[in-house]
Formats: sequence, structure tokens, C-alpha cells
Amino acid sequence: MTKGTKDAIGSIGIFSLAAIYLGEAVKLPLGNAQAPDIGYVPVVVAGLLMILSGYSFVRAVPAWRKASPGGEEKPSVKGNYAGVAAVTGALLLYPLPFASIGFLLPSAILTFICLRIMSYRTAAASAVAAVLINVVLYVVFSVWLGVSFPDEIWR
Repeated sequence: MTKGTKDAIGSIGIFSLAAIYLGEAVKLPLGNAQAPDIGYVPVVVAGLLMILSGYSFVRAVPAWRKASPGGEEKPSVKGNYAGVAAVTGALLLYPLPFASIGFLLPSAILTFICLRIMSYRTAAASAVAAVLINVVLYVVFSVWLGVSFPDEIWR
């Protein structure tokens, strides 16, 4: 199976799961951008997944058609399985400290971990970028878009 075929199949799978997710998410109350309800973020995430997987499928089809039958392509990028495992672990642990230290600090730590795994410059640059990303996102959503956050966000 060629890379283009694998990408196309993966895109179809993700699109299908996102469609199911969207079907369930629209059953929840949505709210709006300024006052999102419980179903708002799942609908946005499902929609973005469907758009991105559709785009990935469209990009994979030409590679799929050009691939020689029976010829196996070599992957151009080696997998960083330790990095994937570290990010997965960080995502699983991410919500645990919310009750004790709030939302922004764990978000900055998660961003820092992801930046380090992606080998973004130095550790100091990653730390500064992680803090700036989270502060900017807070300002954009809280101040400019008027999204109300719980008081516990700053703990």
C-alpha cells in the first residue's frame, strides 16, 4: 500500500469519525461565539476535522493515482513515536491540575512540552513562546471576542 493510499484511507476514516462526532455534538445546546454552550466547541472541532480531513483526502488522491501498482513508497519522514507518546501523556494529564492551579498554567506547560518535542529553538524560547501564546489567546477570546471564562482560570 502506497503512502497516497494510506493517506486517503486515513482521511476517509477521520472524516467519518468526525461526521459521527458532529452528528452527536449538534444534539447539545450550542450557544454562540460570545456565550458558547456545552456543544459549541465539539461542533467547531468536528467541523474543522471534517474540513482538514477532506483537504488531506484531496491532496492524497493525486499521489494515490500516480503511485506505481505494487510499488511501495518509502516514508519521507521518520516517526517520532516517543514524541507522540509524550504528547499523548501530556494531553491525558493536562486537565488534572485545573482544580488546584487553574487553566492557564497547565495550558502553558502543555504548549511548552509540545514546542520542545517539535524541537522549537531553545528551552528558553519555547517557554517564552508558550507563555505568549496562552496570554495572547486569552486576550483574543476574553477581551476581543468577549468570551466569559470561569474565575478559576487564574488561580
